[in-house]
Amino acid sequence: MNKQLFDSGWEYHEYGFMPLEMAALVPWQPVNLPHDACIAKPRNANNPSGSGEGFVSGGVVYYKKIISFTDELVGKHILLEFEGVCGIAEVILNKDLIATHHYAYTGFIVDLTTKLQPGENTIIIIVNDSAKPSARWYQGTGMYRHVWLHTGEKVHVKPWDLQVSTPEVSAELAIVDASVKITNAEDRDVEATAVFKLYYGSDQVAEGTAKVTLAQSEEKTADTLIPVDHPKLWSTDVPNLYKMICEVSVGGEVVDTMQSNMGIRSISFDPKNGFSLNGVSMKLKGGSVHHDHGPLGAASYDRAEERKAELLKASGFNAVRLAHNPFSPAFLDACDRLGLLVIDEAFDVWRVGMSANDYHLWFEKDWQEDLASMILRDYNHPSVIMWCVGNEIMERDGQSEGYAWAKKLIQYARELDSTRPVSLAVCGLMEDVAINMAMGNLGANLAGNGVDPDNDRWGDRTEEFLEDADVVGYNYLNSRYEYDAIRFPNRIIVGTESYPHTQYDNWISTMNNPNVAGDFVWTAIDYLGEVGIGRVEIDKEAGFLGASYPWFYANVGDMDVCGFKRPQSYFRDIMWGNRNKPYIGVLPPELYGKQINHLPWGWEPVENHWSYPEYEGKPTSVNVYSDADEVELVINGISQGRKPAGAAVKLKTSFDVVYSGGRIEAIAYTGGVESEREILKTTGAPVAIRLTVDRENIKAEYGELAYITAEVVDGNGDLVSYAENDIYFNVSGTGDLIALGSGNPVTEESFSANHRQLFKGKALAVIRSNGCAGEITVEATTDGLTAARCFIHTI
Repeated sequence: MNKQLFDSGWEYHEYGFMPLEMAALVPWQPVNLPHDACIAKPRNANNPSGSGEGFVSGGVVYYKKIISFTDELVGKHILLEFEGVCGIAEVILNKDLIATHHYAYTGFIVDLTTKLQPGENTIIIIVNDSAKPSARWYQGTGMYRHVWLHTGEKVHVKPWDLQVSTPEVSAELAIVDASVKITNAEDRDVEATAVFKLYYGSDQVAEGTAKVTLAQSEEKTADTLIPVDHPKLWSTDVPNLYKMICEVSVGGEVVDTMQSNMGIRSISFDPKNGFSLNGVSMKLKGGSVHHDHGPLGAASYDRAEERKAELLKASGFNAVRLAHNPFSPAFLDACDRLGLLVIDEAFDVWRVGMSANDYHLWFEKDWQEDLASMILRDYNHPSVIMWCVGNEIMERDGQSEGYAWAKKLIQYARELDSTRPVSLAVCGLMEDVAINMAMGNLGANLAGNGVDPDNDRWGDRTEEFLEDADVVGYNYLNSRYEYDAIRFPNRIIVGTESYPHTQYDNWISTMNNPNVAGDFVWTAIDYLGEVGIGRVEIDKEAGFLGASYPWFYANVGDMDVCGFKRPQSYFRDIMWGNRNKPYIGVLPPELYGKQINHLPWGWEPVENHWSYPEYEGKPTSVNVYSDADEVELVINGISQGRKPAGAAVKLKTSFDVVYSGGRIEAIAYTGGVESEREILKTTGAPVAIRLTVDRENIKAEYGELAYITAEVVDGNGDLVSYAENDIYFNVSGTGDLIALGSGNPVTEESFSANHRQLFKGKALAVIRSNGCAGEITVEATTDGLTAARCFIHTI
């Protein structure tokens, strides 16, 4: 079917739920999609969303658009595809309710063919996100992903109905299994021919044909096996992509064309080799991520999705887990292009809820539709290596028929796709988690509290729940890896969540146990909601999960919500062998000697700079991350000693020192010889703003984004990390400032304002093209410093 973006020309309002006749009388505002109606609203400590969703407000949002039923559409089949709507969605056409959808993260398709009237038709989408809390993290509100209009002939192929897989793969020959479901809306029987053409770049490399006879109103699948000589394999290092084009003909005339990118690759899991890609065993270096985009909220711009994948790839990750729901197609497209392996996850709850108004209210009615939506939509992505049908499901101990439901979901996923494994992700038993929360020891029991072979309650209670899963995700259960290789010798494990603070131990246990396919840290990128689970408390206990208002971020992740790397990310670079230079993490002198506490999702509050002008002569400590044999710390030419580094100290060497402005050096030694060194210098006074844009040229299409990093620098151009200036942005030309944020997790500042207080000397601005060709001028100012200007070309 012809596919047309349907994002522009909408109107919306937020005046609460009302009859359509009343809704027509209130003022509407123009809006283009994607749109998160929640992110710009003021937060409030009393909002019922609570700490889980970041104290945001919900609400009811009405969207409206005119669909013109022109002569060109007469006799056509017409569908609307919604990639995702956050809230209970009601689709109304000309005052008639024609569809509803309850799950925020799955796409759904609405057939308009017999419902459109000649002339103008009014479509209204009511998005009800007023019942809070509705999740354990920030979701957003509204039509936050793309909408597409599909039009085709009466014999046509619907979205998601072209499927390709590669059951046989070698360097010499691959077999592509191509199938297409053809729909016949004619009032007669037809014989349809499907021709599958495989392209690499502009060259056609293979072809196959299949024929089917379809009765009136019948859907039938045509499939064939297509050999490909000397295929170019898709891998994490070389993500070769092919394009499959399927032409459907009736009576010798092409009536529909459908196409999809694909990759030729093989995947396998087994308890002796873990995960293998194209026959080569490899460990999954993974990170879990949520769907939001920090300052943009949930709004799913294609460039935001692509940038997230780029950040992960650049930080050494070869795999990503989509927690805990399907992401946008644009993110998976980016993973295909970049070579990121994906665990595609469907649900965080089944029949028993985690929040009062979450998906458990709809699960029993909608689970099949939503699971099918994820698997059928994402089937062709070579990056997707596994389906997960549930994360930390409350029924994991058998309550509420949990064992039977696990079997039911796994079996249905296999019916939809027999080419990939199906998994479940589990943590400790909920009763143990509750006990330890009451004792202030949450992390211990999420991690399983070790293994007691004489009373393995966790193993006993979850065995039947997990017995049908092809792969089992362990959340904070790496203490069980070795034991479970014996107790469950056929079980394949993936560490689907692990604490950042114990990442060295997590990785060593992953490497030492062949039954473990990989490790996924919680998280790779910080996110909105679940506020403060990675917070640091000084001279008091860290407490329970949620922090109080005005916290907004979880404050976890190798990168903050803007994508700026944090100290644990550099530690991971060294641990994975992606960085040879040591990394210097300085404890701010004001914290020296104080009790520093955090939950296991946190990290010690060290900083990568040597600029503390008010603490000259005061003691502090310095951590050096290094995989060398030894490290030496030198301050202003004076050695502070030479100590063991590398595996002997789990890559972290500590020095107690006295702060003295100037120069600090960490020198790494391997085999007694200097191998690398890292140098930090005390910065001068702040002098100017520096702007760095990720892309100076972007398409002149609405929704194209450019990201600008703003930094305060001294006279030498070095970042002044302690700068906390208020920075102001002025944007003119063919684009707009749509978000301005920082890594500060505790603030009441709006992402929609044109000013922001710097955090650790930085802020991030997001600029959106307005769709016109030309130039965008961006100027940043702050009192007392030299302003900065940059230009973005929209072409």
